Amino acid sequence: MVGGTLVGIGKMDKEGKPVPLTQDARPIVMGHVFRKLVFKCTFRLDATTIRDRLLPHQVAVGVSGGAEALVHATRDWIGRSRGDATSVLLQKDVKNAFNEILPEIFLDECRRHAPSSARFAEWCYGTPSNLVYDGEVATSSRGQQGCPMMMSLFCLARKRLVEEAQANIGSDVLFAPEYADDGFSGGRVDEVLRLFREELRLAEEYGLRYDLSNCTLYLLAGDAFRGDVSAFQALGVRIDTTCNIQILKTPVCGSPEFLAEWKSDFERQFQALEELDQKHVAFHLLQTCMGWPQLNYLGRTAPRHFLIPLLEWYDGRYREAFENLFGGKLTNAQWLQAMLPRALLVV
Repeated sequence: MVGGTLVGIGKMDKEGKPVPLTQDARPIVMGHVFRKLVFKCTFRLDATTIRDRLLPHQVAVGVSGGAEALVHATRDWIGRSRGDATSVLLQKDVKNAFNEILPEIFLDECRRHAPSSARFAEWCYGTPSNLVYDGEVATSSRGQQGCPMMMSLFCLARKRLVEEAQANIGSDVLFAPEYADDGFSGGRVDEVLRLFREELRLAEEYGLRYDLSNCTLYLLAGDAFRGDVSAFQALGVRIDTTCNIQILKTPVCGSPEFLAEWKSDFERQFQALEELDQKHVAFHLLQTCMGWPQLNYLGRTAPRHFLIPLLEWYDGRYREAFENLFGGKLTNAQWLQAMLPRALLVV
């Protein structure tokens, strides 16, 4: 029951192209349904204590709209910090965080802050379990993506790491929001560097590895920045002076050219639909799910000056895709009729 089938989910590179599974993958464990059910039940009992432990910085567990709150808080902080010539925002990336965090760390945090889930978590992760991938069996006691409790367990362990790092350097970074394994540190460049170095040192003790090539340091003052970033460059962290900032797959701020990239994402989806051989299938996908979750998320997180032109473009492109699938142009009256709810079209 504690094992499962391992599935490799592909990732995308910085240019939006798929990365081969042989190079990098997100390992997902398809665990037993009863195991998932038990953890969902115990989490309901522990949700309040977990949330209280993680707030105010970690908003991935027990916080409704946590991702949206993080994006808006970051945008507000950036707006107030751009006048400081030494302010930076560090976006941190951890490799396969859920799968590499040491079980003794997150099980200890589970006993402290999620007592209703602790005994079952100990049974699942206290000893190695069998994972099946491509017909071969491997044993592992590390965390499993796909487990309903793993998000909470990782966040509790991550909270402990950050607090330990801050205690060791004797100061708190001014701005440090987190959403699961997506962490950010904002403040004066020297303070952010001290904390990041301590996190890197402690990461090995927790079983974590930072992907430094995917970490980005944003210089909020742009070309007017006056701090020293040579230590970050030596670590391999990317330095960005444009303030084209994307967090949790949504734009926080940036130039018009940067914001236009989101149109390109939708355009690729429209083109893929139009190229499907089965037009009925393409029409069904267009009608029921063509980018609606992503558009809804952007509507709750993106800057207003970016959102209005995006929606105007999307409305026109949606009509164009419908006409391409239909095989002809529609008059405005026909388009208005086509947009009516289906319940009103039933005779």
